[in-house]
Amino acid sequence: MSTHLPDNRWPQPSPSPAGKLQARINRLTREIDRLKQSEQDLREKSDFLNTLLETISNPVFYKDVNGRYTGCNRAFEDFIGRPRTDIIGKTVYDLAPEDNANRYHEKDAELFQRPGTQRYEWRVRRYDGDLRDVIFEKAAIMDAGDNVIGLVGVISDITEHKRAEEALQEREATLQAILSASPVGIFLAHNRILGWTNQAMNRIWGYEDGSLLGKSTRILYPDDDEYERVGHRFYSEIENFGLASIETRWVTRQNEQIHCYLQGCPLDPADPTRGVIVVAIDITERKRIEEQVKQLKEKYEDLYHNAPTMYLSLDPRGIIVECNNTILDTLGYARDAFMGRPMAEFLTETSVAKMKEDFRILLDRGKLMGVDRQLVARDGLIIDVILSVTMEYDGRGNPKKSRAVFEDISKRKRAEGLVHNLTQMLMQAQEHERKMISYELHDCIAQNLSLLKINYDTIFSHQPAISGPMKSKMETHSRLIEQTIQTVRDLSYGLSPPGIDEIGIVSTLSHYCEEFSRKSGLAIQFFPVDMEGVKPDQKTTINLYRIVQESLNNAWKHAGARHITVQLTAAAPDIRLQIEDDGHGFDVPSREHALAGEQRMGLRIMRERTSLLNGRLEIRSDPARGTRISVTCPLVETRGRRGKSGHECR
Repeated sequence: MSTHLPDNRWPQPSPSPAGKLQARINRLTREIDRLKQSEQDLREKSDFLNTLLETISNPVFYKDVNGRYTGCNRAFEDFIGRPRTDIIGKTVYDLAPEDNANRYHEKDAELFQRPGTQRYEWRVRRYDGDLRDVIFEKAAIMDAGDNVIGLVGVISDITEHKRAEEALQEREATLQAILSASPVGIFLAHNRILGWTNQAMNRIWGYEDGSLLGKSTRILYPDDDEYERVGHRFYSEIENFGLASIETRWVTRQNEQIHCYLQGCPLDPADPTRGVIVVAIDITERKRIEEQVKQLKEKYEDLYHNAPTMYLSLDPRGIIVECNNTILDTLGYARDAFMGRPMAEFLTETSVAKMKEDFRILLDRGKLMGVDRQLVARDGLIIDVILSVTMEYDGRGNPKKSRAVFEDISKRKRAEGLVHNLTQMLMQAQEHERKMISYELHDCIAQNLSLLKINYDTIFSHQPAISGPMKSKMETHSRLIEQTIQTVRDLSYGLSPPGIDEIGIVSTLSHYCEEFSRKSGLAIQFFPVDMEGVKPDQKTTINLYRIVQESLNNAWKHAGARHITVQLTAAAPDIRLQIEDDGHGFDVPSREHALAGEQRMGLRIMRERTSLLNGRLEIRSDPARGTRISVTCPLVETRGRRGKSGHECR
C-alpha cells in the first residue's frame, strides 16, 4: 500500500551557501528600494514643505537650541530686509536692535525651558524704520527622544488690524460724544421698543437717563390714534423708501404736549425689525413761530390787498407779476385780465414816454421816488398818481423784480386845481381892490391933501403982521402935510403901481428898484435882458412885480443885504426872474418847515404866485452866502431881440 503526503510535508532540502547569499542579496535589494522610496518621499515632502513655506505670506523662521537661525522663508527675508545667506547661522543679536534682541532671546529661552507653544504681541521696527505691531507664534521642535532641538516661529503683522481697531474705537468714542452733545434727540427702537436713547432725547421727554429703556414708544404719544398713525406711516415709508419722516405730538413726563419732527433709518434696510435709528427734533417753538408767521402773513396780505395805496410788482421786462386788490378796484380790472400784461398798457402816452428815463434812474439808483404819472382805468378815466419804485436784485446783482407804489392823487389834484383857481380869483380880486384903493389914495386923498397944502400955504399970504412963532408953526404944519402927501403916494404906489399896464413891467420894475434903493439905502441893480418889445400879460406882470416886492423887502428887513441884483430875462417860451442878494442867507428846508407856525408868509406867497403862473420857483441860500430866488414861467407874448442893458439905483 502506498502512502500519499501533501507537498508541504515533503522533506525540504537544506539551502546551499549560494542560495543563502542570494536570498540575503534579495532582501538587501528590497531594503534599498524601500529606503530609496522613503528618501524620495522625504524629498517630495521637503519640497512640498519648502514650497508651502515660500507661498505663505507670513514670515516663518527656524532656530536651533543655541538661538541660531537654521532656516526661513522669503517673507521673513522681506521682513528682515536681508537675504537668507545673511540670516542662516546668525542670532537675533546679529539682526535686531539690542532692546528687541534681548526680548526675543528671553522669550526663546522660556520656550526651550518649557517646550510647547508660545504666543505674544510686540511692536518691532523693520529694517526700513517702520514700526509694526506683530504677533509671534512659536513652537518647540523635539527629536524622537523628546529632546528640544530647536524652534519654529511665525510672525503675523497686525498693524493694519490694530489701526483699524484704534480707528473703530475712535469712531465709537466720537459717535458717543456726538450722541451726548447732540441738541436733537436720538434713539434706537426694535419693533417700537426703546433700545437706547441719548441725553437730548431724555431732556425732551423729561425722563432720567436709561429710565425708558425696554419700554414701548406708546408712552410718548397722547393717544392710541396718534401712536397708530405714526407707526403705520413711519414703517410704511421705511419699507418702501428706506427712510421715513413725519411730524407728530408727544407728551412729556410732566404731561406737556410738544410737537416733534421724526426721521428714521433702519440698521438693516433688508430687515427693519433689527432696529430703526430715529432722530427727534423738538419743533414746538418752530410751530409757534410758524403760527405767528402765518398770522402775520394773513395780516400782511390783508394790508397789501386792502391798503388804500396801489401796489404791484414787475419783472425786468415790465410785465405785471403781482398786484393788490386796490389797483384792480381802482382801474376796474379782474385779476386774470390784469396780471401778465405790460405796465405800459395802463399808462397814458405821456407817462409811457417818460418810462425810458424812469427805468434809467431806477437802474442807476435802485429806486425812483415820488414822480407824477397818470394811469388809465378800464373805462378810460385818467387817474393822477404819485409813483415810487424800488428794484430787487438776485444774488449776482442782476435786476429781478421791481415793486411799484401808486398813490392816487386825483382828488388832491382836483382840490389843488380848485384851490389854484380860487387863489387866482382871490388874488385878482385883491389886486383889483388894491388898484381901487391906490386910485382912491392917489386921485382923491393925495389930490385933496395937495389942495389943502396949497390953501394952507396961502391962507396968510396977504397978512404981513404974522408973528415969527406963528409963521414957524405954520411951516412945520406945511411940511407935515407934504410928508403925509408923500406917504399916501408911496402907499398908493405900493398897493398898485400907477400905469403898470400902460408902461409895462420893465419900466415899472426899473422905477420901483430906484424908489426902493432911495428909501432903503441899498445898492440895487436891475437888468432887463432881451425884453425889448416883450409885453407879458397882466397876470404875469402883476405877480412878477409882487414877487420882486416881497424879495426886496425880505432882503432889506431880514437878510442884512447891502447889494441886490434883479434880472428879468425873456427866453421863449419862458420868462425868467432872478433876484440875488449878498445877505447872511438861511437854511431853506428848515425855514420852509418853520413857516407853518409863523405869521410871516412871504416865501409861501411867492410859491403860490409862481404856481398861479404855472411856473417853478427855486430858492438857493446858504448861511453867510446870500440868497438867490429864481422864477421861471411861460411867456405868452412874443418879443423882439435886444442886447443886455443895466441900471443902477442908489
